[in-house]
Amino acid sequence: MSLTFEQQHADLLDRLNPAERRAVSQSFANGILEGWTPTRSDVELLVRHTLGELTEDEYRAQVIAAAAARHR
Repeated sequence: MSLTFEQQHADLLDRLNPAERRAVSQSFANGILEGWTPTRSDVELLVRHTLGELTEDEYRAQVIAAAAARHR
C-alpha cells in the first residue's frame, strides 16, 4: 500500500495550521492526479513560503532553479 501525499510529507506539513496544510496539499493535488510526483524539495519550498520563511521572489527563484537543475 502506498502512502498518501500527506503521509509522505507529514513532517513538513505538521508545521502548518489546518488551513495552510489544506492549501499546500491542494496546490499539489492536480499535478499528482496527472501523474507528477513532487519532490521533498518542492514541498519544503512551498511550506517555507507559506510560513513566511521565503518571500514570493525567493520562492519563485528557488522553484525555477530546482526545475532547471532537474532538466539539465
